[in-house]
Amino acid sequence: MSLSALCFAQYDQKAMYNCYLSQNKNLWKQYVTTADWRNMDNQERQRLLNYEYGYIAYAISVKEKNVKQLLENFNKHLNEMEGKMPESTRLTYLSAAASYYISVSKITILSNGPKTFSYSEKAVKLDPQNPYALTLRGSIYFYCPSAFGGDKQLALEHLLKAEEQFKHTGDTVYNWNYRSVQMVIAQCYEKTGNKQKAIDKCRSILREEPEFAYIRDSYLPELLGQKPHDDNNPQNMGASFVSGFSK
Repeated sequence: MSLSALCFAQYDQKAMYNCYLSQNKNLWKQYVTTADWRNMDNQERQRLLNYEYGYIAYAISVKEKNVKQLLENFNKHLNEMEGKMPESTRLTYLSAAASYYISVSKITILSNGPKTFSYSEKAVKLDPQNPYALTLRGSIYFYCPSAFGGDKQLALEHLLKAEEQFKHTGDTVYNWNYRSVQMVIAQCYEKTGNKQKAIDKCRSILREEPEFAYIRDSYLPELLGQKPHDDNNPQNMGASFVSGFSK
């Protein structure tokens, strides 16, 4: 069996997806910290980038000691993939990386703040139907204060379109990105004054994925005015991709 086949076998898509639902970070951490970039083919590299994109947001939220190295690797990998993957998706990741740098060091906001917005804007303009680009653009509008360009209504429009595109392309099976955008849609409903819509969205998600721990144990109980079932369960792997602006 080749190294590529071994990699896919060890980090099965379903297993990684279930880790997202259960908020178990261990398999994701093992994957992004031990993956052999040099021996990966193009497809595997793109897959790794998506998990780096998601895991670094979590690593920042729990203040992992190696987060700077993870971010440096992510940025290096993105630079190497120029011309080797859809540019809209690469720009989306570059936008996220810029926001992560702000989270790590607030003093970089003057340089990385504009990058976060410009890369994301270019990603959507390059491919207006890219659900990954739409998700991040919506997340930026959602999590950023209005003084930095935040707009909850624009956020909702982008997030709903992203969800629609995931469904249209059939890219919903074992896809943590799809579940993440649904979660942010629920949060966006809440923040725009549609609490009942947020509750309905959470219940809809749980009908499809009853094991989505953050929504089941924390967010939906909070919306219903109940005590969360897991007080120590932060959003972690379902957290904002633009946490640099939301702290």
